[in-house]
Amino acid sequence: PEAIALHREAIAASAAAGDWRLEAMARNNYVDFVWETGALDEAVREATALVDLLRARPATYSDMDSPYANAIGTLCEAGRVAEASAVAGEALPIMRRSRGLFLEEWVYLFWRRGQADVAARLLGALDAQQARNGTPLQPNERRLIGEVRAGLQSRMAPEAYAASHAAGAPLDIDACFDLVARALAAPEQAS
Repeated sequence: PEAIALHREAIAASAAAGDWRLEAMARNNYVDFVWETGALDEAVREATALVDLLRARPATYSDMDSPYANAIGTLCEAGRVAEASAVAGEALPIMRRSRGLFLEEWVYLFWRRGQADVAARLLGALDAQQARNGTPLQPNERRLIGEVRAGLQSRMAPEAYAASHAAGAPLDIDACFDLVARALAAPEQAS
C-alpha cells in the first residue's frame, strides 16, 4: 500500500507540474509495479489507459515504446490477445523509430497468438542478446519468458524448436522488426 501511494503521488506531482513526459513515465512505472505484484487487472487497466492518453497526447517515441510494450504484455497475460495484437500494430512503428525492441513482449505475444515458430525465433534472438549484454530480465518479463520457454519446449518437436531458436540467434534489431511485422500481418493460429 505504501508503494502504491508513492507511485500515485509521483503521478499526481508530475501532472500538477504540467510535465507530460514525467507523468507518462510515472504512470508506466506504476503499471510495472502493479503488474509485478500480481494485480493483473489493474495493470491492464492502467496500461491501456496510458496508451489511450498517449494516442491523444503523443510523447517522444522513446517515451512511448515502453508503455506500449507493457500494454502488449499485460493484455496478453490477461488473455486479451486480439486487443494486444491491435496495440502491437500501433506499437511497431513507434518501436522501430525509438529502436526499443522489447523482445520479451513480442515473444510472449506470438506465443499467445499460436505462432510458435516466430516465438521460438524471437526467443533465440532474446537469448543471444542476453548472452551478449547480460542485462537481467525484469520480473514480469522473466515470468512471461519462463512460460513461453516451457511451452515451446513441450509443444514443439525438439528438432523444430532447436532449429527455430538457432535461426533467431543471429537476428539483428532490424531483422527482428521485419519478422515481427510479417508475423503481425499473418492470422493468429490455434495454440
